[in-house]
Amino acid sequence: MNEVDNILSKISNNQVDLYNQILFLKRLIEQHRVNSVFINYSNEGFLCNYVKSKISKITFNSIDDKHYKEFGSFSKVKYVNKKLENIMIQDYDMYHWDSSQNFTDWCEFVRRMLRLPPKFIILSNTKINVKQTACILNCIFKKKYEIIKMFDDYFGCVVLKLVK
Repeated sequence: MNEVDNILSKISNNQVDLYNQILFLKRLIEQHRVNSVFINYSNEGFLCNYVKSKISKITFNSIDDKHYKEFGSFSKVKYVNKKLENIMIQDYDMYHWDSSQNFTDWCEFVRRMLRLPPKFIILSNTKINVKQTACILNCIFKKKYEIIKMFDDYFGCVVLKLVK
């Protein structure tokens, strides 16, 4: 865990905007007892936050084998290297997606993944491709989610909650 703590410490000192997002998600995880997360955003800060949390099941999908494969060595992390089109639907409490990722049909992906709706969806990098982010959000809103927090810093982030 020392490596995880070191990464989070560096982020808290050097990337305060990212660290604020991490702290918000940490509180969200603790308050709502999030036990599982699917993340396709290759970011050490978010990954370390999930590894250090009480989440018992983390599925990390990344096409960046060289840099992120080591996260698969943590017992609660399942490392997957697949295109989004090939991701199988499973039951998770939280999805964390990189909204800037080039993908043919985000709306189809959202519809498919939300057949088993999670409590929360985190969209990162929302400021990089605003048009694509708007399309993704429209698809998510159709599935009865609402925005509970928006971050304009560190490339943007939107946190959505399932409305019952």
